[in-house]
Amino acid sequence: MKPAPRIRPQRPLCLLDVDGVIAVLGSGSGEPTFEAVVAGYPVSIAVAAQERLSRLATVFQLVWATAWMEDAAEALGPVLGLPDDVPFLRFDPDADRDAPTYKLPVVKRFVRDRPVAWVDDELGEDVIAWADQREEPTLLVCCDPRVGLTDEDVDDLLAFASSVTDESTDGTKTR
Repeated sequence: MKPAPRIRPQRPLCLLDVDGVIAVLGSGSGEPTFEAVVAGYPVSIAVAAQERLSRLATVFQLVWATAWMEDAAEALGPVLGLPDDVPFLRFDPDADRDAPTYKLPVVKRFVRDRPVAWVDDELGEDVIAWADQREEPTLLVCCDPRVGLTDEDVDDLLAFASSVTDESTDGTKTR
């Protein structure tokens, strides 16, 4: 008799913003960057961004959570060594940009009961409250927009993914 196949849980989600996370909005890190024109927009990207995202892609289902939407998937993804079919969340361009975090309603609907890490440079108190009340493992990583995603952030994200896949989570984590 064959042993029953092992059912693998879905990989946790990693929601990625672009501006302030991938596209650095200043020179605060001193880290080498390169300039690119992506979908008609000039962006400054850390040289290490491709390697960092590659590491995350091994354990997470990456999802673009950015106003760039399909431009992130189709134009920025390939610049970073990601396939152009990384899913993206569709945000309402007419959404109230003055709301605490205009992305939150779409994120809530998308992640439902999945473990999630959300990487953004603008995570409001409403996002922190939502993360605190979730039963599912949740990690918020708020990047300094002048620096973007760092090796330390990636290490924290990988540790979170490991804890989720090992089913040894201790609930909501915020950094």
